[in-house]
Amino acid sequence: CGFKYSRFDSLIQHIQNYLELQENSDIRLTLAKVYVCCNRLRQALGELEHVLTINPKLNEASELLAVVSESIKQD
Repeated sequence: CGFKYSRFDSLIQHIQNYLELQENSDIRLTLAKVYVCCNRLRQALGELEHVLTINPKLNEASELLAVVSESIKQD
């Protein structure tokens, strides 16, 4: 995450804490996006797969999953 690493780490922790209390596919999608911003692609992949088990019709998650999967393949 570069120099803003601690801010993203704090945000990730807050989102994870929220998700422990209440499952929410939109919030989990947000967590996946934060992981992408931090180049934590494997963690993003896991969150996106989880999102799609909760809400398989969430097109934004499907599209981001395809992009993240392709990025992981290229590494």
